[in-house]
Amino acid sequence: MDFWRGESYILRAQRGEEIATTNMKTADGQRMYEARKWGDPGLEHFSDTKLEYFATDARCLDRDECQRLLESRRVSRERIAQAKAADEERERVCWEKIRADLQNRPFDPRNEVSADAKHIASRIVTHLWILFVLLPFLLGILIAIAK
Repeated sequence: MDFWRGESYILRAQRGEEIATTNMKTADGQRMYEARKWGDPGLEHFSDTKLEYFATDARCLDRDECQRLLESRRVSRERIAQAKAADEERERVCWEKIRADLQNRPFDPRNEVSADAKHIASRIVTHLWILFVLLPFLLGILIAIAK
């Protein structure tokens, strides 16, 4: 079990594992540690939960940097949420315009084709294909056989 799954760094030290502490101590005698030495290449790779832990722990030497990183992530998320809300509002307004336009003109001849027209067009294309492709092919085969 490692530090992130609930095991404290004190238990790791008792087992003789290398821990990321310094010689600096707090007023109550506990050793200070650096958050960036807990295995990840940098603080930006830590999850928000880990950063909150480090930002509130008095023994962490990187506490201020963790707080700044958490704040920048919060601001970034707010900007993304605002942009997403603005996009959704623009899309909603666009759809409202389309709905209003369709209520004024329920059939748009430029964009819609009736089912009857589609059926008639498919029948015409089918008959033209039979007339100009299949029939000459069959006639060519019959003439070749008759010779």
